[in-house]
Parts: sequence; C-alpha cells; structure tokens
Amino acid sequence: MITRIPEEDNSNEILARKVDQLFDRQLSVIIAHLIAVALFLYVSWSILPRHELIIFFILILTLNAGSRLLLYYLYLRQENTIFHAKTWALRFTMVSLVTGILWGGSAFWFLLPEQPLHMIYIVLILIGLSASALAATSTYFPAYVALVVPLVGLLSIKLIFFTNEDLMFLGVLSTVFLAFNLYYGRSQSYFNQKWLDLGYENIELVDTLKLQKERAEKASRAKSRFLAAASHDLRQPLHAMGLYLHVLSESVNKESTGLVDKITQSM
Repeated sequence: MITRIPEEDNSNEILARKVDQLFDRQLSVIIAHLIAVALFLYVSWSILPRHELIIFFILILTLNAGSRLLLYYLYLRQENTIFHAKTWALRFTMVSLVTGILWGGSAFWFLLPEQPLHMIYIVLILIGLSASALAATSTYFPAYVALVVPLVGLLSIKLIFFTNEDLMFLGVLSTVFLAFNLYYGRSQSYFNQKWLDLGYENIELVDTLKLQKERAEKASRAKSRFLAAASHDLRQPLHAMGLYLHVLSESVNKESTGLVDKITQSM
C-alpha cells in the first residue's frame, strides 16, 4: 500500500505505515467482534428481551462490522496513502470510538444485577474484546484509546454506580484493568514507533552509502581520465625530445656523442 517517497517527511511515512498495520488486522478484528456478539446473544437469549438483542445485533453488524468493512474496502482502493495518512487514521479512530461506545453501552443496556452469572459472562466478553484490541489497534494509540476507554469505562461506571455493593469491587477491578491496558498499549505503541523509526533510519543510511559510493566511483573515473590525459601530454614532449637528441647525436663530434648518450639514457 505504501510507496516510499524520499522527499517526504518521515513522520508522515511512519504514520502511513501505522495505518497500514491497522488495516492489515482489520479482518481479524471484524471476526473477533462477530464472535463476541455471537457469544453475547448465546448467553443472553433466554434472559434478555429478544427484540432488544436483535436491535443490538443489527447495530453491531452495521455500525461496527459494516463500517469497518466499508473502510477496509475504501482503503484497499487507494494506490498511495502517504499523503492522506492523517485522514485515514482519523477515520479508523472514529470507527473505533463508535465500536467502543456500542459495546460499553451494552453494559448499561443489558447488565442486570439480579442476574449475576449472566453479568459475569457479559463482563468477560467485554474484557476479552478490550484485551484483543491491545494487539490489534495499539499500533496507533489514539485508535486504541478511542476503543477501550468507552468500552471498559462505561462498564466500570455501570458496575460501580448502578449495581449493588457486592459488584462494586468488580467495577474497581475493571478500572484497574483499563489503566493497565492503557499503560501497556502506550508502551507497545512506543516500541512500535521506535521500530519504525529505526527502519527508516536504516533506509536513509543505505541511501547515503549508495550516494557516497556513486560519488567515489565518479571521482575515480575522473581521476583515471585526468591521469590518462596527463600521461599523453607528458609523453609528447619527451618523444619529441628523443627525436631531437637522435638528430643531435648524428650531427655532433665524437667528443659530444657521450654527453648526448647520457641525456638519452636519463630520459
């Protein structure tokens, strides 16, 4: 999806690479959410009003899975996303926010204190979604925050303020879980950023070495041409001098012939 443009700022390229990583995992995220909603319906079908469950299922299909599939399709159609990396990152973040609100809102909609076993099932499903999002979306930390904060945050608020005292502790644990997830998500995003930075630094180093090699080869060829021309220019007067000495050796007397021979040998 991404074509490197040396003239562009690396920060934009790195953001485009992060977005590319997000969309590479988009299909697996959609499958995970569909499995979660199937489990949700299974544990709730005999307990909650079925028309409400159907409405929730339709919302998940349209606003979550449908919007993600549409965004994924539009992203794949783009030839190069470097120049629009911020726009795609914002779109993904907004879809994550809607997803988080939907799942977090299900806590207010469906959690019933008089059904503790069902409540535990729902809490486990929501916590599982939050944990799976750590690997899928923490590449771009704002998208991860947009998903898990409303998801786990609304769940914690429901458990702490709108249930009995026995379930408040579960809400506190959910809040602690959210804090740890945000910490590890931030750490994972940081290390991914460093890895991408290092990759582009290596690319720049290779480009620099290629440029230096080309300059050295160009200088070597220029040196060879200069030496060849200089050698040719030096040989011409020496050759002419040799001819003059030969003529001179034939015209001088015997006493001067030895001197002419010495000059010839020195050349």
